[in-house]
Amino acid sequence: MPKRISEIFGVTEEDLKKEGVFNGFIDIDSKFYVDPHLLETTKVLELENSYLSFKTHFTKIVHLLETTKNSEDRFFRAAHKKLIFPELPFVSLGYCTEGTSGASTFGRNTQTASKPLR
Repeated sequence: MPKRISEIFGVTEEDLKKEGVFNGFIDIDSKFYVDPHLLETTKVLELENSYLSFKTHFTKIVHLLETTKNSEDRFFRAAHKKLIFPELPFVSLGYCTEGTSGASTFGRNTQTASKPLR
């Protein structure tokens, strides 16, 4: 049975609200879509400079793909590798079809990660 964050950490929902923490479920993906453009204007200290990091990362991928001749060359493989990055387990943020332990679309599934490249 799915549990909420408050149950897991033994705190009240009110305590989480005071801290601005969403009392989501553990082991159920939330189906949130994080709009990267919101990173540009975020006031969240932990996300400071995140938009620049995001933009830089994907700009590098675009440059690699502009150089790519086919899906077997080193530029394609390098772009593909940059699309595979870890998702924190138990964040439950995404659209995973099997479990929620950090297996996001671009987390560990190399076949899915190459789909946008083709």
